[in-house]
Amino acid sequence: MVTKPSAGAARVLEYLVAHLPAVAAGDPRTYVQYKQVHDALQLAMHGETYGESLQRQGLEDLARWCLANNLPAITGLVVKAESHEPGDGFFRLYGRSSEDYKWWTGEVAASKARDWTKLLAQAVGTSAAEEKAVASPPGSQSRDLKQLHLDTEFNNFLDSFLHSDLWYFSSWLPHYRNAVDQVADSIKSGSLDTAYTLVWKTPDNGVADAGQGVVSFADVDAQSEKLKEQLLRIASDPSPQNFLRESSQMLQWRDQGLFKIHPRLMLARTFAAIAPLVYHTTVDEMRHGIVLRWMERHSSFRAPVTDNWAEKAAALAEFLNKIDRLNFDPLVRNMFPWFVYLHASRGADDRPTFTPGFRERPEQTSAVIAAEIRTVRLRHNSLSRQLYDDLVARHGKDNVGVDQPSGSGGWVDVVLKLPSGIVWLYEIKVASTASSAIREAIGQLLEYGYRGSAWKPERLLIAAEPELDQGSATYLKLLNEKFSLQIEYLQLSPAQP
Repeated sequence: MVTKPSAGAARVLEYLVAHLPAVAAGDPRTYVQYKQVHDALQLAMHGETYGESLQRQGLEDLARWCLANNLPAITGLVVKAESHEPGDGFFRLYGRSSEDYKWWTGEVAASKARDWTKLLAQAVGTSAAEEKAVASPPGSQSRDLKQLHLDTEFNNFLDSFLHSDLWYFSSWLPHYRNAVDQVADSIKSGSLDTAYTLVWKTPDNGVADAGQGVVSFADVDAQSEKLKEQLLRIASDPSPQNFLRESSQMLQWRDQGLFKIHPRLMLARTFAAIAPLVYHTTVDEMRHGIVLRWMERHSSFRAPVTDNWAEKAAALAEFLNKIDRLNFDPLVRNMFPWFVYLHASRGADDRPTFTPGFRERPEQTSAVIAAEIRTVRLRHNSLSRQLYDDLVARHGKDNVGVDQPSGSGGWVDVVLKLPSGIVWLYEIKVASTASSAIREAIGQLLEYGYRGSAWKPERLLIAAEPELDQGSATYLKLLNEKFSLQIEYLQLSPAQP
């Protein structure tokens, strides 16, 4: 019989189990950092570092409880920010060397595979729903799961978002976390230069890219003291009501000639940077409107009837926080609306929004990532660059885009979109045979091409290195003739090592 862990261990366990859906075993970028867990559990500082403090308040007890009860080493999910590795104590407890990455990855995989439901209920002593209802802040809506409805499309988007192999978790999330930490530290210390620079003078600060909404730096610098005072006011009251007051104040400053525009987007980004527990990251009102309409079509969410961005954004964040798969980390939750926008927005031709250009998929440089996963990703990047360069040479750089939103939650490896409106979709596979590449790619291409408001392409192309064998060629010919599809196989030259 499994013994009951300490209260501190149970809290850490509940947090880690909630995070498991976002974890890719062998990819520490998707794990959690000591400070992240410490902050999420709102722990007092009991040590010189967040790691020491977390160990003393449940993490070490949880590790020993897992070992004593022959459970997977779920504490291997907690890693250091710099190295993306657990502390040495994690390996020592299990009698492993600090370089036994294969064992570590296996324990994380076993943690994902295990059903923790009953153990968690016993450990916490109450259901997760009861626990969160008791912990809800005054005035918040009750977490009634019977009233929470997500349709198939919503869950498909969630699956794709949480298992994304793109820049969300490897690049954006660390940048975002660093930004809100710096803003919080700057305001807490009373030295506001860092917060002021991040929210008013940094176009892409990790919270949101201000784009065309950036205010003239000359205007900003001329009013720096007013804007710093505003930071303090927002920090003391980040409510939607105060957003309206601050927006009205900025409108007066514009009318007085202090600003050339009314910087609504910049103000919304400021609230999102200072109060990430309250507001998500989609601060542009037009894009936010697309997200809200999609949410209302595919879930039980209903936006407040108001022109106040902050009220609608706070309501959406509160709704998303009711979803167990998103409430393990407010910053991850806050990124989901932008993911929705990318897939829900449409071009003039009613296809997903096309953005030409090449973005190499980020690669974790630490040796802890499984060697075979790293090899596949590097080869995929190389093949992607090769195909992109070839298509650009033939069709021009404005007509070729890499990693484009599918419109159904996935990502198309390469899209060729010609001025005539013709679209070709390419799915790249690292495979040992053409048959296996076709098997892996065909379902994705059909979904990207025809599910919902998708790309509606003229041609679907499977791109891989192996030569097309006769059996696979016959199979594709039969599919095209019987179902009137346009699926083709493109052999790529071997990727350069």
